[in-house]
Parts: sequence; structure tokens; C-alpha cells
Amino acid sequence: LRLRMGHSYELTIPRTAPEWKTTLDIQEAFPRKVGILMPMSIMMINEASGVANQESFDLNCQMMDMLITATQNTEVPLTPLSFLSPTIKPDADNGGRVECMKYWEIDFVRTNFLSQHLLLSHTSKHLQQFWSTFVSKDRVAILTTVFPLMDPFSPKAFELASIVRNSLKQHTQALTTTHPGTTFNMFSAGSIMVDMVDVTSTGLPIAFAVCAGVCLTLIAIWFGAALIPLKLLVTVVVPLTWTFGAGLYVYEDGYLEFLHFQGLSRTGDGGMDWTVPIVTLTFMMGLALDYEIFLFERVREYREEGFGDCESIQLGVAATGSTISLAGLIMALTFEAQLHASVPLTNQVGFILVFSIVIDTFLVRTILVPAMLSLVPCSNYWPSRMPEPRYEWLANQSDPRADDEEDEDDEDDSS
Repeated sequence: LRLRMGHSYELTIPRTAPEWKTTLDIQEAFPRKVGILMPMSIMMINEASGVANQESFDLNCQMMDMLITATQNTEVPLTPLSFLSPTIKPDADNGGRVECMKYWEIDFVRTNFLSQHLLLSHTSKHLQQFWSTFVSKDRVAILTTVFPLMDPFSPKAFELASIVRNSLKQHTQALTTTHPGTTFNMFSAGSIMVDMVDVTSTGLPIAFAVCAGVCLTLIAIWFGAALIPLKLLVTVVVPLTWTFGAGLYVYEDGYLEFLHFQGLSRTGDGGMDWTVPIVTLTFMMGLALDYEIFLFERVREYREEGFGDCESIQLGVAATGSTISLAGLIMALTFEAQLHASVPLTNQVGFILVFSIVIDTFLVRTILVPAMLSLVPCSNYWPSRMPEPRYEWLANQSDPRADDEEDEDDEDDSS
């Protein structure tokens, strides 16, 4: 079972909108700090001695070198040119490592009277502005900005956020003995999205289990059948795996791109958006149970009228077939319109719903549900008691109703 929740900002905007492409073109044409859409921020806090000293400068530089090392063999490598901080020389690559500044030099140019008013007045003014921007007023925190060249909501951004977060956590723990009170924290648009996806991927199965449990309990109470919910659960869960598997084949692996239809094509490397299961999962379960309850209601009615267990299933499928098929077609055609939308996320939701409806209408209802009901069919109604069957023909391949009609015809002929 493989369901990797992904996200890309490109999935949430119309394909015809030029702004996102313009943004990515800017990042490509201006790959330095000016063209990056959403940089990552890292804050070092030194509550013990503050950050206005050489020791804190060195610790911050070590942090950047550590991140360069942690990402060098990944798809999202960082370089010394990816960082902006008062503690390093800008645009300097010291053999794959950042070149750390001397605190006294920064402090001299920034605060010395000669530098401020005579020798380096403009430099001192700009450096003071830079210092005020990246260092807190109480001088216990300093900010480092990271400029990765990527879609800030792409899987690569997710990977980078996870690597940076784990590396900073380990680095902070390593400093607890040598530099107590020193911590590193990070923030980025990608990290916020990672947290939302993680919470969703953890909570969604729980929410689905609670929803399914409540629905199946109500079904058991309504029909007075303790075991029927277990059979219906199989007919709901199995098609769900088929549906999301098909969605991954289409939007992550691109198996239908040969059709050259935008609604069934991949968009970048975002895969299936993380919001698609949230929007569709409980809806699909409700739709599946709705059709199955309608079918089982007719099966139970036939069984109460005296038909055999298997005969009731056969008659129930036949009696509800046209109604459920028509309802499914109407529902599928309704959501099929979403495949023609210009927003890729809407296409994904539409495909999942249409595929689920078609599978449930023409495969689950006709094959899977009757097959499950036919397994120990007497358990479909337990502990309720059903009348003794009076009409059974599947065992001997003959319909007693047809035999009765033949007998009536013979009586009429004889008379």
C-alpha cells in the first residue's frame, strides 16, 4: 500500500494563470536571493551570553556548514551561496564552507565614531540596518535566511524542510552540554505544509475509522444483523484501495499521459495532492454504503417473503440493478465535469470520485457485494430470525415459481 501525500502550489492554481510560471521563471533567471519566492528562516537563540560575540558567530557558521554537509548528497543541496546572515561574508564560498565574519570587525564598522561619520559612513549605515534586521533588540537571537532554488511547496521543499529540521534538532541537542541555552529553530512555508500533511496523514485514518464505526453500528442496529457490517466493511475498504491506487497511477506515475488530456495528466512532480483524500474519503464511503444499504434492503425483503438465502441475493441484485446503475451514471457524469476544469487539484478530486462511483456501481454492486453476501448467507441476518425458505431454485437450477405456473397451465388445459 503506497499513498504518499504530496503537494505543489502549481496544483491549486489554474493552468491558464501566468503568475506561477512567471515566478518560476524569475527564480530561474535570477537564481540568487532576489528571485527566491519564499526563503527559509533559521533563528539561533543564545540566552546565556547573547549573540553579539565571536562564540555565537562561530556557532551560527557551524550550523550552516552542518546543513551544507547534510544536504550535499540529496536532491536539494545547499551551498554557501544559499545563506544570508550577519555572521558570514556574503557571496563567499570557502571550499564548500561558509566564510565566517569576525564579530569585532562588524561591531567596529557599525558603532565606531570614525566609521560612522568619516571613513565608512555609508557602509556603517547599511551594516547597521542589516544588523537591526537580523539581530533581535535584546541581542539574544540572530536570524539566518536560506534561499533554496525550488518551488516552496514541492516535494523537494518538503524534503529540505525535514532535513533542516532534523539536523537543527540534532545540532541543538549536541550543544546542550557545551553551550547550554543555545537553540536553533526554523520556519518555512514548506515546513508548515509538512506539519499539516503529517497531522492529516495521522488523523485521517482515525477519523475514517470512527466514521466507519458509527455508520456500520447504525446499519447493524437498523437491520438487526450483527455480522452484516463486517461484510459491508470489506466492500467499502477494498474499492477505496483500488480508487486511490488508480489515482496514484494517473497523477503520480502518469500512466494516462499518452491520452494528452490535461485532466488526466501529471502536473509537475506534485503527485496526488494531500487534500484529495480529505475531500473524497468519507464521501466515497457514504456513497458506497448508500448503494449497498439499498441493495441489502431488497435482499432482506425477499428473504422475509420466503425466498432462499441465495435466491434473495439474486432477486435483490436484479431488482435494484437498473436504479443503482442509473443513479451511478448520473453521479459519475456530474463529477466528470471536474476533469475538464483548469485547476489540477479539481481534476484529481473529479477523477477519484468518478472512478469510485463507476467501480462501486458496476463492479462492487454486481460482483463484490453479492459474493460477500453469499458467504455463509444465513449470517447476513443473525441474530434476527428469518422464515423457512419456500422458494429455492439455485440448488437444482429450477425456478419453483416457473414450476407453479406450469402446474397452473396444466390445470387450465385439463379443465
